Amino acid sequence: MASVITTISGLDLHYEVFHPKAEKTVVFLHGFTGSTKTWQHVIERMPENIRIFAIDLIGHGLTASPKNVSSYTMEAQVDLLEAFFEQRQLGNFHLVGYSMGGRTALAYALAHPERIDRLFLESASPGLENELDREKEKRVIII
Repeated sequence: MASVITTISGLDLHYEVFHPKAEKTVVFLHGFTGSTKTWQHVIERMPENIRIFAIDLIGHGLTASPKNVSSYTMEAQVDLLEAFFEQRQLGNFHLVGYSMGGRTALAYALAHPERIDRLFLESASPGLENELDREKEKRVIII
């Protein structure tokens, strides 16, 4: 396993890669307040002929936590992931997302269906349908 921090679109993004020479690829996206460590027990059981990327999403783990809230939009997260996948020269892959990571995985798959071999979502939803409901759910946290 290699733990790496790379700069994508001016932001430090942390990821772990397992079995880097394998041909088939699985990407794991964790849930809210999670990190790459969320997937530790799953990854330990994966076969060695599968290359695995576990990514710390923005504001989580060792990935940057920018003060600019626009960095946290779904569009920004999808763009960041796509730039990461392009930088890593990934072709098609299986995408696995849990909770918030599942919502992010779904948004990514809708934006870039040509990259996704299979999409696996656990405890995820597409989000709130209307603007009023989304506004009610917004939270501002000042640290």
